[in-house]
Amino acid sequence: AAMLRIVTADGLPVPVGAVATLPDNAEEFPVGRDGQAYLTGLQPHNIVTLRWHDQQCSVVLPYVGVEGSVPYLGEFTCVSTTP
Repeated sequence: AAMLRIVTADGLPVPVGAVATLPDNAEEFPVGRDGQAYLTGLQPHNIVTLRWHDQQCSVVLPYVGVEGSVPYLGEFTCVSTTP
């Protein structure tokens, strides 16, 4: 598991209520205030897809687990994709 902040290409936080998903994982992760997201089931290399209203974007997210803690991975820019 990890926490991160996700922003759009123009630097604005992804809106509250956007939904993040990971490939091969049926779970949906809601985005909170200021683009903050808590994700579980991460692998060393992840592609996170975010959807809200009629928009979609993705983030390439490398991950190194730290046993016994939930690391904050920092800020990531979500690149727009076609829904």
